[in-house]
Amino acid sequence: IFENMFDNAVVFSKDENGGVGVRVTHAFKPNWDTWEYTVVVELGDGSPITPAKKYRDYLVGRGEFVTMREKIEANPRVERLLGAPHAYLWDAGVFSHMDATDWKGFCTKLIAEGEAEADSLGRRIWKSFNDEGREAAVQITLEEWPYKYLKSVVAAQVSAYLEDKIKTLANKRPREVMLGAFCEHFDGLVLPYDQWGDGISTKLLDKFQDAGLERMNLCMGDLSGADMKPQVAKHADKLGYLFGPYDSYHSIHSPDAHPDSTWETAQFGWDLYNTGGIVREDGSLSAGFKKVGYHLSPKAARPYMEERVNGVLGRVRFNSIFVDCDAYGQFFDDYSPDHPATKQDDMLERLDRLRWLTHEHGLVVGSEGGSAYAAPAIHFAHGMFTPVIGWGDPDFKDKQSPYYMGAYWPPDGPTTFTMQAPLKPKYKKFYYDPRYRLPLYQVVFHDSVIATHHWGNASLKFKDVAGTVALLEQLYNVPPLYHLNHAEFKKHREHILSHYAFFSPLHRELALQPMTGFRWVTDDRMIQETTFDDGTRIVVNFGADTFTIDGHDLSGNTAIAIRPGQKPVSYSPGAVE
Repeated sequence: IFENMFDNAVVFSKDENGGVGVRVTHAFKPNWDTWEYTVVVELGDGSPITPAKKYRDYLVGRGEFVTMREKIEANPRVERLLGAPHAYLWDAGVFSHMDATDWKGFCTKLIAEGEAEADSLGRRIWKSFNDEGREAAVQITLEEWPYKYLKSVVAAQVSAYLEDKIKTLANKRPREVMLGAFCEHFDGLVLPYDQWGDGISTKLLDKFQDAGLERMNLCMGDLSGADMKPQVAKHADKLGYLFGPYDSYHSIHSPDAHPDSTWETAQFGWDLYNTGGIVREDGSLSAGFKKVGYHLSPKAARPYMEERVNGVLGRVRFNSIFVDCDAYGQFFDDYSPDHPATKQDDMLERLDRLRWLTHEHGLVVGSEGGSAYAAPAIHFAHGMFTPVIGWGDPDFKDKQSPYYMGAYWPPDGPTTFTMQAPLKPKYKKFYYDPRYRLPLYQVVFHDSVIATHHWGNASLKFKDVAGTVALLEQLYNVPPLYHLNHAEFKKHREHILSHYAFFSPLHRELALQPMTGFRWVTDDRMIQETTFDDGTRIVVNFGADTFTIDGHDLSGNTAIAIRPGQKPVSYSPGAVE
């Protein structure tokens, strides 16, 4: 255990006899007041999870471990994470392809008013359309069963008009008045505005509830996707779900950057752009994510962060939030004269703003990664159970490759998240073969942080390992992560419900308990078992043949939960579509 966690490197190498060597280095930096480097070494037994147990004991002994029970006591809404699948919801605007009850009638009225000379709402909307939107509207009137694509094109143009007017007239006419006028004008042709939306909609939440999904941790893929639909956050809270935006303070971009090369969470205005970038030791600015803009000083960003969050919650009353990067573990020495910082200062600033979100607003807080330093300050983490895979692999971006991952389009279901793809063989062994995985993070933090996949590698992304992923989730007792809108939920509904029926009741109790054991039951490691503090055992058969354990027959590709004093329950993902 490196007690100074910063600037260490552990390098493994093969020697000439085929053995493995290890070299450890630590760099002392001139901007630190005190130079200390301490290594704690403890001897353990032959169990592969003993290092994790030792580290957990180390954290507990130093008073640095915060349990999930303690987090729930501090913020009762955190309890909603227990037994909850995680899902990113996708939508394209205030008005979706699902929101006209009669698309032919809606487009017919729109076109007629658009071509008339008299001023009307329909004419003003029609005049705002581009050629593609007009062609799609005309085509809809000619089709007996209009394609979703045509509806989406028209819906996007309607959304653009409505959102522009709502923002322009915000100080004169409330959003509800303008949307109500739209619904009245197209009476009988569109749904009431409080039911609008695809992924971000009350109607999808109701589908979750009606299907028996009592708990869900729902995230958006952006910061402002619910600005025009605050009723969704209110409805989610009423149903007992967690629902929150995606936010980030990792990079800062020029305010006049091209829209295709920037994103909303990296925009803070000229003052911070000119003064808030992290300065490297040589005086240059540290380049931001994908080499765009600069890495942003947490110290300089703090007042902007508070202002942004207060504004977001003033528009939409979310009960959770996801802050990208803060729990990932990338820290910077900042040599700026305006906001100097060591890596430790950087870390503490990030932790303080994560805690502020809970203490000031009562939010349930998640972040990317979930590294140990952040565990006391967060409630859930995306990217620890499965991290980013194959970053920069050209086959993932090549449309001609069988391993193409998809694009960040369409906005109501980006294919990079929703399209299932086969996983490139070289990644299968290292990331998903159960024989080479260990639940080290769960042994340390199972009863402190709810950790699951990175959003780029969700539970169903790689179709040829999706069944194995589902079994690993059950074995480690970690939640699945999905990308959903109406179409995706319909497609995967049965798999989601089957997984939930086994996972959710167990996780509601086990998430409050440490994982106390892990073992390979068979020499080929295809039968594995985890144990928890109350004696619960989860056994998974990753092989094809039936295996008998304690008198229970365990079929191939099946999980079984054996609980003291209870009848065992089993789960098989079957064929995952």
